[in-house]
Amino acid sequence: MQQDYKYKAFISYSHKDKAFAKWVHRRIENYKIPKGLREKYPHLPKDLKRSVFRDEEELPTSSVLGDNLKYALDNSQKLIVICSPDAVASKWVNEEIRYFKEVHGEHSVLAIIKRGEPKATNSNVYDTKQEAFPESLRYVIGEDGALTNEETEPLAGDARSYWGREMALMKLIAGVLGVDFADLWEREKRERFKRRVMKTFFALLLAGAVVFGYYNYNEKIEIQEHSQKYISLVAKKEELKQSLNSVKTDEEKIALRKKIEK
Repeated sequence: MQQDYKYKAFISYSHKDKAFAKWVHRRIENYKIPKGLREKYPHLPKDLKRSVFRDEEELPTSSVLGDNLKYALDNSQKLIVICSPDAVASKWVNEEIRYFKEVHGEHSVLAIIKRGEPKATNSNVYDTKQEAFPESLRYVIGEDGALTNEETEPLAGDARSYWGREMALMKLIAGVLGVDFADLWEREKRERFKRRVMKTFFALLLAGAVVFGYYNYNEKIEIQEHSQKYISLVAKKEELKQSLNSVKTDEEKIALRKKIEK
């Protein structure tokens, strides 16, 4: 029987990457799982709200992992590592990865690359200072909880480019949900297309309403102007008729009648 975890994922990050970690956290918890995917995988929830743990506090430099962090790591189904040279330099990111692997094994760790180069340490091309993968992520953790010399192949999404961010995020979400990435990505693209179509439809509807309102308003103004002119003309003719009764000579009456008939 599968264990029920309090958290779907624990986000491990250097506090220098806090803004990016908050973005990942927010996007995961606000993600609405496509209906078609939930129909295919009935165990999936509608969303992932309040299912991700991210420590807000800066960890002290001279202590071990606190009980609250160990509890969160123990009760998290997946570990998400925000990878960067700052994460490599963080003893706490390395310790969180090491402890999580010791408890849950190697295959429940997900990674997203914010900055740097993966496996630059073993490369002849990149400076080792550019390494993006923390040591505990790059190597297998033994049964005794110690680092071994055996390398791993972390499942990592590349968020270093603007266009790569969304796909990297979807890889994380697929890993958190335990579904095939290609399946999730295709359904997500369809959902996004539907949303764009609906937005375009409502934008056109709104534009049509504005145009209709504009012409309707102008038409009302024009009708009001014609009405005012007509009222003024009727009033003027009535005034001339009254003047006709007050004139005495035939010449004056003829002139007034001509004005009235105009």
